[in-house]
Amino acid sequence: MTLPTGEQFALETSTSSGEIRATITAVAAGIRSLSINGIDLVPSYGEDRTPPMGAGIVLAPWPNRIRDGRWSHDGTEYQLAITEPARSNAIHGLLRYTEYKPIARERDSVALAATIYPQLGYPFLLGTAVHYELVADGLKVTHFVENLGAEAAPVALGSHP
Repeated sequence: MTLPTGEQFALETSTSSGEIRATITAVAAGIRSLSINGIDLVPSYGEDRTPPMGAGIVLAPWPNRIRDGRWSHDGTEYQLAITEPARSNAIHGLLRYTEYKPIARERDSVALAATIYPQLGYPFLLGTAVHYELVADGLKVTHFVENLGAEAAPVALGSHP
């Protein structure tokens, strides 16, 4: 069975805080679950579901919404695809439904990478990665972005709560 969030990466460790567990998804590099000693720190959801309201997903190359999908950079106007039609917005970047590939894996950590290819309204090429690591007090998340193109590329990152 293929899961709507792709491969699941189960992380676990024992620390002075107790047993810490997390599940990270390949699609959108999302946090599907996170708990310490069996107490959920984020609302989890079943592996057979998509992230409710984008819960835990990586937002790149922009977080939040771009009204009417219009924006400008260095004097050039761009039109993004409208992905939230009811509000006429381009929402949550371009990786929401992208499968990230694992590039490093340990019992307590995983690093996942995805490429943002030039497309409608965002003509830039970026390499992105996110590293999730269980630490004594929870989950440490580190994002990386590399401009793979010849021109300066505007970018912002976020994670959906």
